[in-house]
Amino acid sequence: MDSKPPEKRNLGKSLLVYLGTATVFIELFNFLVDKYNLEGSIPDAFVTLIFFGLPAALIHEWNYRKFSRKAMWMHGVNAILASGMIIYGYVNPDRLRPTELRLLQFRENQRELASSVRSIAILPFANLTGDPDQNFMAQGMQDELISQMGSLGVLRVISRQSTLAYADTPKTLHEIAGELNVDAVIEGSVLPARENDLKIQLRLIGDMPRELQLWSKSYEVQREEILQLYADIIKSVSEEINLTLSPEKEDLLSRPKLVNPEAYEFYLKGKTNFSFLTPQTVDIAEKNFERSLEIDPNFAPAYAGLAGVWIARKQLNFPGYTSEETKSNYTKYIQKSFALDSTIADTWQMYSATRNYEYDWEGARNALDRCLELNPNFAEAHAFYGHLAMMQSHWEKAWEEIDKALELDPTNPLVNFFHVVMLTHSGQFEKARQVAKGDPGFFYYGMRNMRDSVIISLGNAPLLKTRPEVASNFEATYNKYGYERALNWLADTLATLSEDEPVNAAPIALIYQFAENKDKTAQWIERMYIRRDPNLPYWAIKHPSKPQWLFEEPRIQEVMRRINLWE
Repeated sequence: MDSKPPEKRNLGKSLLVYLGTATVFIELFNFLVDKYNLEGSIPDAFVTLIFFGLPAALIHEWNYRKFSRKAMWMHGVNAILASGMIIYGYVNPDRLRPTELRLLQFRENQRELASSVRSIAILPFANLTGDPDQNFMAQGMQDELISQMGSLGVLRVISRQSTLAYADTPKTLHEIAGELNVDAVIEGSVLPARENDLKIQLRLIGDMPRELQLWSKSYEVQREEILQLYADIIKSVSEEINLTLSPEKEDLLSRPKLVNPEAYEFYLKGKTNFSFLTPQTVDIAEKNFERSLEIDPNFAPAYAGLAGVWIARKQLNFPGYTSEETKSNYTKYIQKSFALDSTIADTWQMYSATRNYEYDWEGARNALDRCLELNPNFAEAHAFYGHLAMMQSHWEKAWEEIDKALELDPTNPLVNFFHVVMLTHSGQFEKARQVAKGDPGFFYYGMRNMRDSVIISLGNAPLLKTRPEVASNFEATYNKYGYERALNWLADTLATLSEDEPVNAAPIALIYQFAENKDKTAQWIERMYIRRDPNLPYWAIKHPSKPQWLFEEPRIQEVMRRINLWE
């Protein structure tokens, strides 16, 4: 009777087959994790089961592929260990991360790319809650995260205004990173959460010839912990890309931070409204900031927001507000903001603007220095600094600052406006026209002494759009009497109107200047000095392209000495 040959244990073959198959499954699953941004607990559980599948396969092979009592007992122990690790991973999501054990080459590329990241764009957050009222929360969180990450001073962080164009864009992340000239982008989503909770999901994507996810994490916190959430995100991203933070920043990020969630939401609404800078939206912003302070009277950022409201009303000459009223209010709110928290970069930038109004140029510079110390990536503060240097005719510093602002926020309308103004005041007229991408306005044409274009641009200016009869008579005067007579007539008419209704003094002085009416130009510059008009320092800017009689007129020289811009 033939005996049955003994069975063989093919442990080596079983090991190789399992490792090869498991590697394929893990990499396929990693692809799905990256593509669909699965939460960490799901892939961790999957990879844990893959790992414990190897002992299971070897146990099965060792027992000649039979489910003997001994084999079943060993399988049971293996299943208990696997289940225990999965449960531990769910309870302690930051402790056990088996998904990090990917192919060595993949991780090598990921680590190398992460270490090279020194510039980031944080894209507009997607609101996936299904509640349109949460759009302002998504916008505000992006803005705050940009501001706080920019304050680290070790990364170039693109400002919010330049990222807005990429909301719901069909462009790839590689294309976006190339256009913004950054090493990586952060995508964020606000997700449905339990009442009084906030849930967001973030991904850090590196820019290579192909996109590579460097980091992904979901956060769910109570709404009053949102400030701490920002700190946790910044620490996680900093660790992932190997940033070295100063002890001061480390200490600041580690401090417990709580905020009244309702007050914070009204503050975010106010910031969103304020960004449009129209009289109507600034009024709405004011109401939201005031509502925030009704809920939490010690919330310093809301006081900074109110200071911005009154500075905007002064700087943009919104009708209905006196110079004394605006000064009283912005001074009050800035002082209150400083008393509660002197580390808000926005407040220092606003304080710098108020120093301009007092012609305290050293104070303005010191305030901007402190502002940029707190947030080196504050693009608009760099633009303001460039503007301040230009008004003092410090052109080298002016270009240095505006170039930095453009690098941080290339599509910001305010930054680009400052750029156009600087180009025009420095005589770079063609470049100014190209950057403006449209009609640069009668100031541009007047500087170039393009008389017909000055008349056309003035006729289309908002200044005359609401005064059709004045516009018609202006054109008729030009056709009959010519350039100087028409400009003098228009300036005289606007000067008369200003006695009964709000008319900005700066355009009147400028029209007299282009008409080369030296006496009335000086007269209106003196009037701007009396009114503390924020536009007055523009007449102090010196450059060879500007008419020399402006710098030689004694009355104008006296005004410029009084505002500390000329010797």
